[in-house]
Amino acid sequence: MARLRLRWIGHTLYAEADIRVDPGLSVGQAHDVAHRAEAHLVSHLPRVAGVTIHTGPATG
Repeated sequence: MARLRLRWIGHTLYAEADIRVDPGLSVGQAHDVAHRAEAHLVSHLPRVAGVTIHTGPATG
């Protein structure tokens, strides 16, 4: 499950997302997933000025 929140602060749009990753991933791999998610979000929402991605283990 993933959750995305977008907030306007003044005239600036910020995004915060919670994503679930395979619990078998290393911290470095989960970090890479978060960076790819951030890049994907920014490429599709060019008005986003800042992105925070939280990763957590996916549960069955």
